[in-house]
Amino acid sequence: MNKFKNFRQERGYTQEQVAEMLKTTQQSVARWESGQAEPSLAALRDLAVIYSTSVDDLLGKSSLSNSVVTNSYFALDGGDEHFWGHLGILLPGEKYSRWYPITLQTANRVASAIQCVDALEPWVVVSTLNNRMLLINVSNVQRLYMLDDNADQVSDDWELGWDSYQGHSSEIYRALADWAMELLDEKEFSETFRAGLADLIEEERLTADLVIERVVETHIHFTSGQVWRCRPGKRSLLEALNQVEMPTGQLVFDLSEPDAGLTTYVPMNAARLIDMPLYQLSDALKAEQEEHERISAKEQAEVILKKMGVGSGPKKRGRPRKT
Repeated sequence: MNKFKNFRQERGYTQEQVAEMLKTTQQSVARWESGQAEPSLAALRDLAVIYSTSVDDLLGKSSLSNSVVTNSYFALDGGDEHFWGHLGILLPGEKYSRWYPITLQTANRVASAIQCVDALEPWVVVSTLNNRMLLINVSNVQRLYMLDDNADQVSDDWELGWDSYQGHSSEIYRALADWAMELLDEKEFSETFRAGLADLIEEERLTADLVIERVVETHIHFTSGQVWRCRPGKRSLLEALNQVEMPTGQLVFDLSEPDAGLTTYVPMNAARLIDMPLYQLSDALKAEQEEHERISAKEQAEVILKKMGVGSGPKKRGRPRKT
């Protein structure tokens, strides 16, 4: 079920205002909200940017959260997946912390998880509002900050990146990644979206190399102080996340790069921080869920057919009677 109306009302927009921003009609917006019509993919992306969320959240199909996540201060339906403040991570040997925007729910989850960290399970998982999924080896970092946006900034330690304040809609990061890798299909985006993307690239002085580094690549920070930039397969990223969230005693991460033909194993205790692209994990989770649904549907169909006697082979005929 889509949540177009909920988002619009929470943001205080009228149907006419949304229609004007999308360069469409109020009647079209009304039909989308009532379910009488479906917006195009380009319109969905525009709506996601207007409402500071993702297309999946708009459609109620998020693979990462049961709640709607938004980069704005407003919360949908009284939820807590809205912008709250920042997580700061200071790594040994570095002068400044790395700051990531997070939601209220994430802040509460991190605070609770840190209380449970021990020598056997030293990892904490954090999803951010600027397209990152962080695997943090708490025993190997120097300091962690949790900073409410209403509080004062940390003295002499407040260096924010181009998207580190509140982040952007995940649709922006996907489009930037496609742009940097020359995969952007302009037909899938509205003129308004393309103009906004071009403005962002110009204002932040983004280059293709910079976007690949900050949006597409995974960064592994080792205890030695070295940083490895890589592009593991989406499945490898998901398996690394599962290793941390559901420990099974494994000692290494498989962060192989199939596109490069490179198989790579990283000892878990050698890493301080693994900084992954969130949108790639979302894609991997969605693919896994779709595969499970396909298998489940196939199994259910086989059970139904078996009950109906279909596909069980020809029935044996009795012997003909002698006359």
